Amino acid sequence: MTIKRVFPEMSIKVLPDAKTHDRAIAAVLGLTYFANVVFAGVLAKEDLATLKQVGGTTFAVQSMLAESVMTDEPELAAALMRGNPHAAGYIRAYMKEAKTLASAGETALAARLERTKKGLQKKADIAASYRRMYRTIGLLKA
Repeated sequence: MTIKRVFPEMSIKVLPDAKTHDRAIAAVLGLTYFANVVFAGVLAKEDLATLKQVGGTTFAVQSMLAESVMTDEPELAAALMRGNPHAAGYIRAYMKEAKTLASAGETALAARLERTKKGLQKKADIAASYRRMYRTIGLLKA
């Protein structure tokens, strides 16, 4: 199995300058590592075996990502989250969004989720992402 089979749209992108690169990498690596380390930190305090037994596809994929991130050396993860000056801004935005979601009532939460979905749909084909997730899972099982 090749990486192109699992991720057919993957390519190398040359960015115009170092600032653009650093800002992109802050989101691509810094924010991703942060979110997954936080998720791993919560799971580390839970009965993970039971959660995996009752969890579905989304939990399986997210826990796999979090566990995979935790195989890296702590120094690397820390550097990705703190070494890039743009990462702090993404982490603050993540925390602000998390706080907003956590404190929202049911109606406000549903409205926020709808706005987020609409905003993301303007930038990404979320239905295609959903199909790609299941295709990837199928390839990994093969």
